[in-house]
Amino acid sequence: MTIDPVTLNIVGQALRAVTAEASFNLIRAAYSTIVREAQDASVALLDAEGYLVAQATDQAIHLNSMTTAFMGCAEKHKLSELKPSEVFITNDPYRGAQHLPDIFVFSPIFLGDRLIAFGASAAHHLDVGGAAAASLNPSATEIYAEGFRIPAIKTELPDAFNSGLFPELFAANVRVPQLTIGDLNAQLAANHTCRTRLLALVDKYGLDVVLDCMQALIDYCERRTREEIAKIPDGTYPAVEMMDNSVFSKEPIEIHTKVTVRGSNVFIDFAGTSPQVAGPINAPFTATVSAVYTAVHAILTGEEIPANAGCYRPITVNVPYGSLLNPSPPSAVRARVNTCLRVMDSIFRAFATVLPERVTASGFHASTLIAMSNNSGNEVEVFTDPVNSGFGGSSRNDGESQCGNPISNCKNTPVEAIETDYNFLRIKSYALVPDTAGAGKHRGSMGVRRDFEIFEDNVKWHTFSDRHQHRPWGLFGGQDGTLGRIVVTRDGDEIVLGPVSSFELRRGDVVSVINGGGGGYGDPHERDRALVLKDLAEERISAEKAAEIYGLTGSEGLEIQNKEEKRERK
Repeated sequence: MTIDPVTLNIVGQALRAVTAEASFNLIRAAYSTIVREAQDASVALLDAEGYLVAQATDQAIHLNSMTTAFMGCAEKHKLSELKPSEVFITNDPYRGAQHLPDIFVFSPIFLGDRLIAFGASAAHHLDVGGAAAASLNPSATEIYAEGFRIPAIKTELPDAFNSGLFPELFAANVRVPQLTIGDLNAQLAANHTCRTRLLALVDKYGLDVVLDCMQALIDYCERRTREEIAKIPDGTYPAVEMMDNSVFSKEPIEIHTKVTVRGSNVFIDFAGTSPQVAGPINAPFTATVSAVYTAVHAILTGEEIPANAGCYRPITVNVPYGSLLNPSPPSAVRARVNTCLRVMDSIFRAFATVLPERVTASGFHASTLIAMSNNSGNEVEVFTDPVNSGFGGSSRNDGESQCGNPISNCKNTPVEAIETDYNFLRIKSYALVPDTAGAGKHRGSMGVRRDFEIFEDNVKWHTFSDRHQHRPWGLFGGQDGTLGRIVVTRDGDEIVLGPVSSFELRRGDVVSVINGGGGGYGDPHERDRALVLKDLAEERISAEKAAEIYGLTGSEGLEIQNKEEKRERK
């Protein structure tokens, strides 16, 4: 069937609306703060063969690996034998998933006896077992220490994850089974929304029209992506990124990237990247490819072209086996997101030479995920929080602060939600940090500080982050951003924790998580004077730094100060 452009646009937008509604339902039905508040979850619609058709605006690192995770299931189980009451479920990084807390659930959508699509969801679960709370074990050297592994299974689920062999086994291995099972059921609810809304579209437009629109949408996105790639001069563009190495290696940990453009195809080669390490910062192949897809789509197409399987067809990725970006099992992979962020940074840096208007300077771009557990009551309390950072400056704008990172897209967990759900801690302060943004014609994002006060003894602390050794880089004369730090204040003394670390907290301790600012874009001397004055008025920069970096005179700073004093008196 030939689909006319109007029908394709209407049905294509409706398919995206299906996933948007399903995502909303997942978040509303979730139990844990990491899903309910931080919204670390994703929903997509796949065709009958498992290829991505439409997705919600959720977590890029999930969405760009939906098909790979699905294929890990389809290789084990014949699709022709799948029943409407069965689902695929997996979190196995060595069968297409990413790390153990991210559980993928695929629900078949049938019209009569015909399989026509899949509702797909992924969520970061608060705890999936393992040697540390929130399944965040900084000392893990094997995946077995990181949690409960689901090896791409097919299971009968007529209603929910509330009964049956799999839920019983799974719940017995996690610290907070009510929250984890509740979030799994929220994923089922999202998949059910995909089913009901897609069948409603079929009822309205007919099965042939909807299925043909699904394939036409994929082909359209491929065509548009190839058109953008073809505009780039053929050539090879290299880049190197560094990761913090204080915990896992005495040698530098490097990501080597070569981006080759040839016609309407992009080839990305990571030959020369450091070998896998004895720690959880390895990125499984699926996660690496997801980071590549995210970066290329962001640079070349942005929001104008919806992301689906067609966008990925022109991209070929080579990753040496046994490297940091394609480790051999059973390597630990829990903290793979920061490695993926360095992959994304390397692609931005490579494209900067030929697409300067489309790339940004590096943001802080580190997922600072913290986990705390308290065993003082009758039940284990598990808390996890992705402390966000911000972006680098671009050719058009300053870097936005406190907006997550470009690959995980988590929201800021509200202070009220944290203090309502947990009694053993409170947020003592939460603020942007002045003088941390990388200067430039367009400055980078500001750093952030989040202070946690502890009310119980023997609270276990675990974290992973990055950018404690290597600053976010500026572009085209923009200055670098600033480093991160994690500090425990105890009895007036400061104890500095590493970016990947564990620690036992006491009552009265204050843990300060400090993320740095993003890099600047362009020569700081070209910055609009009004923007410097605005930053000074909003206390984003001190008068001393404004004078040192941007040449702001004392009289200009004094004028701002006088205006602020008048405003406060009023």
